[in-house]
Amino acid sequence: MKQILIILLSLILFSCQSSTPQLDEKETSNTETEIKEIPFDSVAITFINDYINYLDYLFEHKNANVDSIDWLQNQPLATKAFKQDLNNLIDQAEKKDPEYGLGIDPILNAQDYPSSFTVESVDSIGNYVTVVGSDWKDFKLTLKLIKQDNTWLVDGCGAVRIPDDKRKK
Repeated sequence: MKQILIILLSLILFSCQSSTPQLDEKETSNTETEIKEIPFDSVAITFINDYINYLDYLFEHKNANVDSIDWLQNQPLATKAFKQDLNNLIDQAEKKDPEYGLGIDPILNAQDYPSSFTVESVDSIGNYVTVVGSDWKDFKLTLKLIKQDNTWLVDGCGAVRIPDDKRKK
């Protein structure tokens, strides 16, 4: 009887121990502030390839009622300043020439475009990314990124918020 009581008490004590897992030193050094961030060139390539997919979708469905402004306004990878400057650029062009407008896609700084892009080069000092057409190696485009709230966002692309000396011709 005494042995059964000792076994029972042992089981009770064993089952009452904390079920919270203990972290070793290696695990405790990984805090929330050390979460691996997405490199800015990955944000740039995701942004521009998503835009190409959007344009292809519009072309396939012959939807001329939606444009780059609509897409960009709903784009979480773009800054407010980029969105506003695109809107202003298009508004000014339409006032100047209501029929023709800009005559180009301002995000691509062109009328035609490749089927997708890859990263050609990265300027980590100025946070510029140059992308090149996967199937059109002469088509190059510059994107500018900035970090806001620990997240990389596109702050310019093509003819919008990219200085003339950084634009690819």
